[in-house]
Amino acid sequence: MRFNPSPILATVALALVPAVTSSNRVEKTTSEDRTTQAVDPACDCYTVSGPDPGYFQHHRFWDFRQVPLNPAAASTFQFQPNSPPSRADYGANAAPVLLKDTPFSSEWAVQDWGRGGTPLFPVTIVNSNKNVYLTSHAAGGGPTFLVMRTTRFEAFSSTAEIETNLLNFMHVSLRVRLRILEKGEDILSPVNAEQALGQRIQSRSDNNTTSEPHSSHAQRRKEKRLLPSVGACVGIFTFFSRTSESDIEILTSDPPNRVHYANQPDYDPIRNIVIPGSQIAADSPTPWTAWSTYRLDWLPTMSRWYVENQEQANLAYGVPVDPSRLVINLWSDGGLWSGNLTVGDSVHLGIEWIEVAYNLTGDVPKLCNRNCRIDNVAVPGIPEII
Repeated sequence: MRFNPSPILATVALALVPAVTSSNRVEKTTSEDRTTQAVDPACDCYTVSGPDPGYFQHHRFWDFRQVPLNPAAASTFQFQPNSPPSRADYGANAAPVLLKDTPFSSEWAVQDWGRGGTPLFPVTIVNSNKNVYLTSHAAGGGPTFLVMRTTRFEAFSSTAEIETNLLNFMHVSLRVRLRILEKGEDILSPVNAEQALGQRIQSRSDNNTTSEPHSSHAQRRKEKRLLPSVGACVGIFTFFSRTSESDIEILTSDPPNRVHYANQPDYDPIRNIVIPGSQIAADSPTPWTAWSTYRLDWLPTMSRWYVENQEQANLAYGVPVDPSRLVINLWSDGGLWSGNLTVGDSVHLGIEWIEVAYNLTGDVPKLCNRNCRIDNVAVPGIPEII
């Protein structure tokens, strides 16, 4: 990542948001995640496609595609595959549900820390739990999904980040089914002061075009609903420290197929150069505005990255060696890396599911009595016994 994810508390008081609070990061290390319950108890190790099968000890899958958009029902939803709720939960009374108010928050913490601006990263960022919510398109009828949102205001960027409460991931195969939503997609979003400000900014913008007939203006806005706003960064990564980290990053300023892969550190501030062999930018087979599965395999001697199970990059440099957390975020700080969102603009990241196989059993496959593979594309989240 191109900014330090450690919480440096901002001291700026913001009119529409509470002053930046202390981080809710969970720093307690445990030998095992007591909340982890396998969907597939018959499996005692897991392998993956590609040149490094892995033989991981544990597997988790969190499914956001059939979550009831009803706060009471969502408060007990377990995010397991193949557990559809009542269709009544998607009716006229459907409403976005904050992720923090669901059982998912026992395994992943929605962040609320902030960081003040600096000469290199001039825009203050403030993580908000209202930027991480379960939703669907306003028209209804389709699957639900998780949304992470960043919005640029005059004094700061409102951003989104989730981190695992488990801190001792030691090698993983992490997959995230995602897409960056097109600008102007009509989704159910939480109503809050930040959103109201954005609506007022949009209203002023619309009023400035009153000389144009309404129908023509509406058509022009529809035609513009293509790529998301420039100036935001999606990050999916393992994190122990700024020198022990493996990244997937998507920049909305890039062409819509471009994805960045890196092991940290990838920049030498003394010589002011990118460290050779530390990062790769590659054009994926599908644009990041279409649903695609992004995968990071962190293994003892290699990091490998895939999109739709097609290998995009691999690096032997800087492979992390420390027990780590997993992080997904969406942010903009006005720096050279993320770029600068226009005031009033938002970018939304949609996620259908997250899957991880983690912590290696060692190099003795015969210790696995029942080996399962997690690359079953037909039914994501249900390992295939092999």
